[in-house]
Amino acid sequence: MASNSTDPEKRRKVPSWIRTVISILAVLVAGGWTVLVVLYAPILSERLRIPAASVIGVLMLLSIIGVFRRRLRPAVAALALAVALASLSWARVTPSHAGDWPAEISRLAQASIDGDRVTITNVRNFEWHGTDQFVERWEVRTYSLSSLNRLDLIASYWAGPNIAHLLLSFGFDTGDQVVASIEIRRRSDQEYSTLKGAFRNFEIIYILGDERDLLRLRTTFRKEQVYLFRLRTPPEAVRRLFLEYLRTINDVAEHPRFYNTLTTNCTTQIRVAGLAAGAVIPWNWRLLLTGHVPDYLYSRGSVDTRLPFPELFRRSQINEAADRADDSDSFSAAIRETVPDPLR
Repeated sequence: MASNSTDPEKRRKVPSWIRTVISILAVLVAGGWTVLVVLYAPILSERLRIPAASVIGVLMLLSIIGVFRRRLRPAVAALALAVALASLSWARVTPSHAGDWPAEISRLAQASIDGDRVTITNVRNFEWHGTDQFVERWEVRTYSLSSLNRLDLIASYWAGPNIAHLLLSFGFDTGDQVVASIEIRRRSDQEYSTLKGAFRNFEIIYILGDERDLLRLRTTFRKEQVYLFRLRTPPEAVRRLFLEYLRTINDVAEHPRFYNTLTTNCTTQIRVAGLAAGAVIPWNWRLLLTGHVPDYLYSRGSVDTRLPFPELFRRSQINEAADRADDSDSFSAAIRETVPDPLR
């Protein structure tokens, strides 16, 4: 009697079209990543980047042709060598605090904690007269943890409605505010590039500063659209987050880290610090498109929800108030006068 069973070898055999698709995807992923590394990572001189990327592109094309003709070895071997060399060069790129830094990012903040007393060195308090005109001031400031009770989010829109730079401002019952800004630390000869920011070109810096410096620079001189949202965060949680920030700031001062446009930026690092401090912050697409973070906070009830979100958003803009306050000692109080507060 004939057997109805299928040969095990035939059952296990992968159809040729699946193997072809997998091979092409492997070439596109490995080769595409290598092209981006060659073009944007600091592993080759500027004059060699386009020629090298072009060679890799040709090897990718030959490899894909080889997939269909079943002649893989020469092109794939050459492409594999290029991928390996780029990967080794990429792995050798390390962050450093050495460099010719612009004045505004030339110093790293550090903190010491003694019981309830926090002392922060290199608090930035520049007096700005233009986007590149300033009086440089770095200060040592002391705060009492027990007097820390408020947290505000500042969203500064610099590239349309979908992209904003996010800052946190920690408020003390003495009226003091210390604002924390997580930024790219680029050397004087570097220019910002979103793509280069994903390929180990820039270090990360945590700036702690006075609101008259970090906020007024954006409202008055850069003409960014800046919004301040008062958060519904319990004082104990604010203190835990502040201490987590200080721990990270001290660690970065000792061990430099790379900035990454997608994974290590002003938004992801706020979330990392919040999670480490015990907050529950579910991932959401609005955390990637940072201009929508205020809407995300509204949906979670973290800001004042007594108003419709469009009205809250409108009343949270501080540009006019910041211009009126200028560099007065009452700057922080002035920009909050008409901002909705969920705790009032």
